[in-house]
Amino acid sequence: MHLSSIKWCASLGMCLMNSALPRAKKEYGAGRMLTGEVKKRLIEVLTELVERHQRA
Repeated sequence: MHLSSIKWCASLGMCLMNSALPRAKKEYGAGRMLTGEVKKRLIEVLTELVERHQRA
């Protein structure tokens, strides 16, 4: 695996752990969040991550 790929994967892991996704998982599991809301938040998080990766 190329070093930049390793850094990107590490960045993805940190981004997902530090984002609102753990809260979304909890809220979705409790039935307080709809599937569409979870998908929207995931798209926001991944878009931000990809944009940062493209600038690097």
